[in-house]
Amino acid sequence: MSILTVDYINQNAKDNLESFVNKSEEKFKKTIDKISRRIKEEKIKYVFLCGPTSSGKTTFSSLLIKDINLEGSFCISLDDYYKSIEDMPLWKNNHPNYETINSLRLDAIKRDFNLLKEGKEVKLPLLDFETGRWVENNRNVKIEDNNIVLIEGLHALNKKITGIFKGEKILKIFICPTPHIEHKGKKLSNVDLRFIRRLVRDENYRNSDVLYSFLLWDYVRAGERQFMKGYKLNADIVENTYLDYETCILKSQALKMLYTVNKDNKYYLRARRLINLLECFLNIDTKNVGKDSLLNEFIKK
Repeated sequence: MSILTVDYINQNAKDNLESFVNKSEEKFKKTIDKISRRIKEEKIKYVFLCGPTSSGKTTFSSLLIKDINLEGSFCISLDDYYKSIEDMPLWKNNHPNYETINSLRLDAIKRDFNLLKEGKEVKLPLLDFETGRWVENNRNVKIEDNNIVLIEGLHALNKKITGIFKGEKILKIFICPTPHIEHKGKKLSNVDLRFIRRLVRDENYRNSDVLYSFLLWDYVRAGERQFMKGYKLNADIVENTYLDYETCILKSQALKMLYTVNKDNKYYLRARRLINLLECFLNIDTKNVGKDSLLNEFIKK
């Protein structure tokens, strides 16, 4: 494991930008290629991909399915099986609890997955995250002899999900961005990076402002500590989805959002800590992000 410094990242962003970006993306692509080969060599039928929020599960899954390149293979997102807001379990303060596996419609998951195992066609649900409602989806899927099914989500490695496929050839993958960056004796944590990713993504794609992102993050972290224990340890593969140049990409939009947190707000000190961290990095324009990059899950060009 190599430790990067902010100076190293900034120097490359300034003097070797194209090469720096390309090498970061190539390293990530090699990860995808390696897993794809294993799936084919071991004749895996069902792939389960899990990771904490903002790990890049959606893009990782789609890129892996694309790389596997077997006709008819498809991905199922467990996010589309969330319960409606009226039926969502609650935290003790009555805030909706999206972090527990019980926030999913487990009965619908079991029904659909068993139908797929039987070789029957299933019409997948589709959730609109801005409204919290299901929308019309014409995506019908069916398992064939040679295709592969990838199931991704926060709880994809939970036994209530994987247990449906007991006796089948499965592969369990856990992903998380783990930056190995030091600056003046301090390290950028995966928690900080995931929050920055989520902050940017939720403004771009989920109609969320910075204060609401901070509020939700407290529930996210509580949920990770309470409900995600053991997933990483039980995975067959653990991969790092951090890209060496990504903090420079996320910096500009994240800072604009964090600067809006007022001094009298309870999240001010947390915002300032992240501001101080992000200000150390040079800015890289989002136009330098390729069309297949994991970062497109979070940014808008």
